[in-house]
Amino acid sequence: YKRQYQRRVRGGYSMADVDRHGIGEIMNRALDYLSPQRDLPLHLSFDIDSLDPNVAPSTGTKVRGGLTYREACHVCEVVADSGQMVSMDMVEVNPTIGNQGDVKETASVAVTLVRSAMGQEIV
Repeated sequence: YKRQYQRRVRGGYSMADVDRHGIGEIMNRALDYLSPQRDLPLHLSFDIDSLDPNVAPSTGTKVRGGLTYREACHVCEVVADSGQMVSMDMVEVNPTIGNQGDVKETASVAVTLVRSAMGQEIV
């Protein structure tokens, strides 16, 4: 049994960091930490409740002031542009929360973000 090499961004980044430095700089720092030579495979685990609930309302842990739609797209675009993504999961989409419109909006955003992470231009 051989363990996969894993690195995680220690401590992560807060929304205050995103406000202060911008999502582009935060993504550059994260990728520089995870793969300084930009040559290691990446797994993107995207938690939909990191987005503001106005963008993705059908999730269990709603926190006002989360990522905007555009910031979330940028995260996925940067990962796609790196050419390093080998796998992805999209978590916390909960179709039992909210009305039919909320569920459709959240599912649509989730699908769009996955497509963006796979290299499709969205915005």
